[in-house]
Amino acid sequence: MVEIHRGHQHYLWFLIAILLLVFAGAIFLFQNGESIGVSDPFPTSTIKLGRTYTVYYNNGVFSPTILQVKVNDTIRFKNESDKLIYIISDSHPDHNLFAELDSKGSIKKGDSWVFVFNKKGIWGYHNEKSPEEGGTIIVK
Repeated sequence: MVEIHRGHQHYLWFLIAILLLVFAGAIFLFQNGESIGVSDPFPTSTIKLGRTYTVYYNNGVFSPTILQVKVNDTIRFKNESDKLIYIISDSHPDHNLFAELDSKGSIKKGDSWVFVFNKKGIWGYHNEKSPEEGGTIIVK
């Protein structure tokens, strides 16, 4: 161990006191929530994901035909028929009720198309290949 001369001992105590003051100041500064200008490199998302529901299509019928969900719930449209379907928003032929509600192509037997309903409202949809076949999603 290092031997300290009596004449230099007061410098050691002075150094220890300074270090303790710096340490105490740092604790005080960070306990009060002071920021030193560093932003969060990993911000968290505030979007809350909802539940997932399935609407089945078979023999020209969507089931359930009317479904009530909440904002950010997901609907899986599953084709269980032998024919192709194309899900698109009402009203036919403009499809402007909810333009984002569009499978952008045909869904074959056994396949699904998934859509997240992020707007409140009553949204009608239909099979573009047979416009009389449709349903309604009520988003609360």
